[in-house]
Amino acid sequence: MARSYSITVRYNPTTGSLTIEPARQSELILAANTPPIHSLCWSFLGVAGLVAAGWAPAIRFKLEPGEVEPRYCGPFTNLTCTTSSVIASGNTGKGGKYTYRAILQPPVGSALAEIRTARACLFNQVPQPTVAVVRVSVPAGGVGPLQVEPQAVTYTSGQSILWQVDEAAFEDIGQWYPRLVFEDRPGSVNSHFGPFASLDTRDRSILASGSSGGPAGPYGYRFQIVGFEDGKVHVESSPDPTVDDEGDPPDEGG
Repeated sequence: MARSYSITVRYNPTTGSLTIEPARQSELILAANTPPIHSLCWSFLGVAGLVAAGWAPAIRFKLEPGEVEPRYCGPFTNLTCTTSSVIASGNTGKGGKYTYRAILQPPVGSALAEIRTARACLFNQVPQPTVAVVRVSVPAGGVGPLQVEPQAVTYTSGQSILWQVDEAAFEDIGQWYPRLVFEDRPGSVNSHFGPFASLDTRDRSILASGSSGGPAGPYGYRFQIVGFEDGKVHVESSPDPTVDDEGDPPDEGG
């Protein structure tokens, strides 16, 4: 079963220091089953006051001696920054030790120094590249429901999820567009949006972003291929895929 990771970064306003808690989290192993969408989340606690004054959380990886390629994202393919967290997604599949600091960046144009943790490190054991997208394709032989991979994804508020369609498989349908339909749930959850605030639908992909404010937890959905002219659902996935909304990263103000 896939396992995502969480690291707490706490700001102490009395000392002006930034630390990783507990200290053992300063050395973390990314196992082979690290998921592609929500791989790791650094949650910055006690930073609300600084963020309101123009500061911002960030993660800065160190370029190791002898390396010729800068690795802004370390072993990951992308980093998402929010006002209280940094969320890592995807993986390069390049193993080894990655040294970094969690930092608070001062306001743009300020002469203030950034606030940094002591050096920490990640040991990447993911053996091959993983992209932070959900891929949609037809099954072998073209018979049966759409295949969605990975079927179960976890995300936290501030992230976006991209569904990409293998469009070559649908050349005989004519003009079509992709659509997500989420399962009905009690309360005010809209089946068009599920746990998201917005869906950016392109010709062959859907980018889901933000939070609808609905309850955290798994949301089942179907991915559909819909005819542009007649609105007919030509093919869809099973109802098995899920998006697990973990809600907002923890925040303690301050």
